Amino acid sequence: MRLPASMERLFSNYSIESLDLHRHRDLIIRTVLAHGTWDEIKWLFQHYGEIVVGDVFRRDYHGLRTLPKPTLRLWETRFIDHTEHESDLWDRWRCRRIPGGDSQQGSDVK
Repeated sequence: MRLPASMERLFSNYSIESLDLHRHRDLIIRTVLAHGTWDEIKWLFQHYGEIVVGDVFRRDYHGLRTLPKPTLRLWETRFIDHTEHESDLWDRWRCRRIPGGDSQQGSDVK
């Protein structure tokens, strides 16, 4: 099976015949999520399924973040559950210094 002909424009830097749907699936999924039309995105979900598309997106989201910010913001509403990690985020970003007068007390970490 090959990519639909309409997607050739998305992969102008590649030989379309050399793209393997299984071996290059992460590249294909990220590219279509970022630059595809709704019809191409529907094909993506029909071909790979929501679980695979979501896994590829989450690896990018929590990893190198190669997707453009608008793409991340759009698809995080579908694939990222922020309520699950709210307490982790708070712990990571809260101030850990204890206010105090002397330098010994001010450098303590909770």
